[in-house]
Amino acid sequence: MKRVWIFQALRESRMPAGSAQAPGRRRKKEDDEFSVTRSGKGQKSVLERGLSIFTPVHAGEGTTTLLMSLNVFLLLTSYYVIKPVREALILSEGGAEAKSYLVAAMAVARVGKTLENASDYSINKTVLQMLFLPTSTDIKYKSKQVVDSFFQRFGDVASAVVVLVGTQVFVFGTSGFAMANVVFVLLWLGLIAGIAREHRASAAGNRPRISEDV
Repeated sequence: MKRVWIFQALRESRMPAGSAQAPGRRRKKEDDEFSVTRSGKGQKSVLERGLSIFTPVHAGEGTTTLLMSLNVFLLLTSYYVIKPVREALILSEGGAEAKSYLVAAMAVARVGKTLENASDYSINKTVLQMLFLPTSTDIKYKSKQVVDSFFQRFGDVASAVVVLVGTQVFVFGTSGFAMANVVFVLLWLGLIAGIAREHRASAAGNRPRISEDV
């Protein structure tokens, strides 16, 4: 250990004057260049200086910070406005007894939704990511982005269209929508069987077009 200390002392003694501050100066210069790149001038605006009182805000980040703050503010405001209105409507229409039943039903629905989200993010998401493991790099980083963004949102829109068509065109009742769900579940199981078959073939190397770099 003494030899290491002696070596460091000799090395520092041979360094030119001012070189010990070079890393700090270089870091400060990079921070200044980053600020200039973000804002175009390197100086904070009045908005950014005002927001800096509450949280660290760099030059050029004022507009983004303000929009995100307004988003959170509107969400919280809408929640605290809708909740009293909902309570008043329940009491005026059904009374305290209806409110007690509704609170119990909402508690059961909340537990069910929590279990659904837990299984979705712990099992479904994991299995979905595993399906892309034996595929090529292009599919992992290109096709997967399309599936995660466009097709998931397309599924949400398609479900809304099915409900709209079922209620306005075919005038489905409860039994009609139940039968429609059965049909969709059967189609879904068929797709799962096909995906599982293709996944096994890709893992075995029998699909060179989609697993060429595995």
